Amino acid sequence: MNKPTPKNPAAAASTLIEAIRAIAQANQQLAILAGEQRQAIARMAADRVQAVTEQQRQVGRELAQAEEDRRAHAAALAAALALPKSASIQDLAKALGRFDAQLAQDLTNAAKAARTAILACQGQQRVVHAAANGIVAHIDGLARQVMAKLNSAGIYAATGALNTAQTTRGVDLVS
Repeated sequence: MNKPTPKNPAAAASTLIEAIRAIAQANQQLAILAGEQRQAIARMAADRVQAVTEQQRQVGRELAQAEEDRRAHAAALAAALALPKSASIQDLAKALGRFDAQLAQDLTNAAKAARTAILACQGQQRVVHAAANGIVAHIDGLARQVMAKLNSAGIYAATGALNTAQTTRGVDLVS
């Protein structure tokens, strides 16, 4: 992380733009990895799912660092522009526009690209979550079918669920 410089708005804006672009790039990578994970889940390739998950962890660490950098550089830019630390990107870009219109536009564009990447990543992750839930439901259904077929003690109902109408009171070891 480059040390933020609160005295120089241009330098603070440039480093903030770099941090926001890193956030966008990390989210783009996570979206790609989510697609790979979905394919691995569909093929039931546990080793590939594990490898993709490890890659996601690494990119997640990079994303966390980029977010930390973004906070620090946004605070530095806010200080350089005499704005509150909690100023939004839109407020920062507006104030920066008085000093450097191109940097203000670059900041706005980087923020839009990051937002687009974040939303795309979230969409891919929702698909992976739904796929994983589908597989768990399928396995649960198979387990219920097996339990229903193997049931001879009356513990399971015909659906494979626990039979709550009958309470097991003991085990017959004689017959």
